[in-house]
Amino acid sequence: MKARTFRRFALPMATGLCLAWLAAIHLGANYAAARTPQEVEAAASISRPQDPVVVAGASFPAFANALTGSLALYAYRSGIWTPIPFQIDEVSITGTYVVSDGGLLDANDELVFMAGDAGDSATGSNWPADPQSRIYARYAITLTDPLSPTSAGWAYLYRSTTLPRSSLRYITWTESAQTMVAVSYTASFSPTEFIGLSNLAINGTSVDILDRQKIRATALFGTIILDEENLPDLIPSLAASVTFPAIGPVRAVSNNGAFYGAKLDINASLTFDFLSPDFIRTSFDWNDPAVTGITRYRDSNTPGTVTIDGVTDTVASTPRITWAQVNGNAAGPGGIVVAIPSVNPGMGTTQNYYKDNGIIDANDKGDKMSFGDVGVLVNNPGGAVGFTIAAYILPPGTTASVGATYFSRATNPLASGVGEQCFTATGSCTRIYLPLIRKN
Repeated sequence: MKARTFRRFALPMATGLCLAWLAAIHLGANYAAARTPQEVEAAASISRPQDPVVVAGASFPAFANALTGSLALYAYRSGIWTPIPFQIDEVSITGTYVVSDGGLLDANDELVFMAGDAGDSATGSNWPADPQSRIYARYAITLTDPLSPTSAGWAYLYRSTTLPRSSLRYITWTESAQTMVAVSYTASFSPTEFIGLSNLAINGTSVDILDRQKIRATALFGTIILDEENLPDLIPSLAASVTFPAIGPVRAVSNNGAFYGAKLDINASLTFDFLSPDFIRTSFDWNDPAVTGITRYRDSNTPGTVTIDGVTDTVASTPRITWAQVNGNAAGPGGIVVAIPSVNPGMGTTQNYYKDNGIIDANDKGDKMSFGDVGVLVNNPGGAVGFTIAAYILPPGTTASVGATYFSRATNPLASGVGEQCFTATGSCTRIYLPLIRKN
């Protein structure tokens, strides 16, 4: 007879719980029923509801290659487990968002949810009453705010097909209409006419406050004029309709930007292989304040209010602004749009652009006027320029100068720590070793 050799292998306590359950049944015990209610370890105190949380799939090794549809995200609030909106965006190995990359969680994928949905901290042995989720480990995601080190919030990622999911949606994208409807705004594109945002209504009203997003440039000492309407003729890839390969209840995202419930991240990269522009700028031009109620302007150089009324104002062109905001009044939709621009100027130099002039300009586009038209301009940029704009849509009743606060938030994203927990008395995922018998 051949000798038997023995090996030992590590078995996670979470994945081996079926053995423990069989033992419990054999002993006539009911572990879940015998446990006492657990208290909250710490209450949620994070206060950045417009900011998303993005966690790489590599942070969840125990769920590697799990079906993304088998994962559920929960928050614990006042002793109750509640499903919260989330999505898992699939990302290819080249870092590109894709519609599908097999439907299995891998290291490149991204878990996304909103900081405003984070809840309290639960003890390690406090789980929803869902037997399937207890077979596997869970991940406790701890949010911290670098701007407020004592603030924190928590969310818990489970693997279970029987846990209910949240039915809430913060965004809905209709590609045929090129329109995004979010909880705080409705934004549209008109790609057959020009590139960039074409409409923006905020805080539940139908009033379009945006004339258009402008992209302007000249070349050969002003003899060639480029704008958002004729640029697609020179750069055909710009003429395509806007698409989002990754869409869920929390965001719509592509490699050109992301749209959330109250925040827009817009990226634009322009490469001029055929000429060298004298300058290029991108800006947001608002509609007539008499219609929109958007009547006040501030930026990081101009903490006082500048009235948007079509009458020329003196606004500093340097140093480059880190934020700008426009405020509504009682006659319009109310609220604030805060824009945080950043730019890769190539070989050029940057300055601010601001124009408030209600006189018709026959050479302009859109309504041919400029009401609080604000953006960034790059002089002599060379071949390539990149613009990124983060825009927050804030609710009515927000009247103060808050641009500096949101600039700090945009440049200091929330941090997340991830810890594996198992359904044990302590929540520990201690590995146990069982003999593996191999016959030779």
